[in-house]
Amino acid sequence: MPPTCAAAAPPRSARPAPAARRRAALPAARRAVLLNTQDPQSLDMMAQVLIRLNDLCNAGRFARRALQVDPSYAPAHLHLGLIYRLQGQEQLAQQAFELARSLDKGGPTAEQAERLLQ
Repeated sequence: MPPTCAAAAPPRSARPAPAARRRAALPAARRAVLLNTQDPQSLDMMAQVLIRLNDLCNAGRFARRALQVDPSYAPAHLHLGLIYRLQGQEQLAQQAFELARSLDKGGPTAEQAERLLQ
């Protein structure tokens, strides 16, 4: 069961893009999802945009939907792990990062997951 949704403060190390650029990405992500509601990449892209907007509740919803469509889509596991970490759910975050790493052995998602596991 996913944790309750609450906005989290962005990590200090994160340097968010200018607010206008972050907001501008939202309509494009929405269009991509509307064009194909069964595309895990589009759903995950929406999750990424919502993470940047600090809307972790909806970001988690889209990441989980991407994983319903394709349970082996490693980037969605990675982003779900990031959402969990930002929500203070470290154990769930670690599990998601480990799964992303195992699904993308040797790939870029596995490398990111490895860094987040350290």
